[in-house]
Amino acid sequence: MPAELLQSKLKKITYFSLSLLIIMFPVGLVIMLNSYTEYLWTTSLFISIQALVTLILLITQYGVSSALLCFGACSFFSFIIEYIGLSSGFPFGKYSYSGILQPMLAGVPIAIVFAWFVLVVNSLLSLGNLHSVKFYITVFLSSVMVMSVDLMLEPFASFINRFWIWENEEIPLQNFISWFISSLILSSIVLLLIRKRIKNTQPKYIRNSSITILTLNILNFVILNLVHCYYELT
Repeated sequence: MPAELLQSKLKKITYFSLSLLIIMFPVGLVIMLNSYTEYLWTTSLFISIQALVTLILLITQYGVSSALLCFGACSFFSFIIEYIGLSSGFPFGKYSYSGILQPMLAGVPIAIVFAWFVLVVNSLLSLGNLHSVKFYITVFLSSVMVMSVDLMLEPFASFINRFWIWENEEIPLQNFISWFISSLILSSIVLLLIRKRIKNTQPKYIRNSSITILTLNILNFVILNLVHCYYELT
């Protein structure tokens, strides 16, 4: 298939998938605001579609091999660190998954593995042309963005939807520190894998798509936290 035709098809798939996410967004809010717990499984579907779009964006800009390497590296690292965290309480603190997010592998929801990939990669892509910013600055900014999303995610996910449960019903400070450090590592890995393929220009729709994905997540967390009066983390 000619490169231009492939790019066109990938772009159409991206727009279709983003449209689907935008349609699912208010439906998901209704489900969560009305405590329809039997439909919370759709969260895994929502995250999976985000992961697909993210993978397509990487393929579009950096090629199939680099995209698959990034996906594989992010998935492996996030699964290992989540598995260790569940088993030992390190580095995030003591928590357990409730089983709402299915399917699971060795106690770790696949959706969580996908979520790490989605947040890290889209935080990087939303920064724009990666060639114009120094490596360590890009990694730092991306990690700050990911940790900021987690600050909004935690009350919603642990206290409202009960996707996971913290020991003593309290989110430890080490969780956010660990998210930042883990994001630093993952952002560095992704950048190292794509740095040789970074181009001088980035199609505008790629950055806009990443910003759209991040915005949908942030709006979701903020609205639910505010409705349930979770202005603090404990």
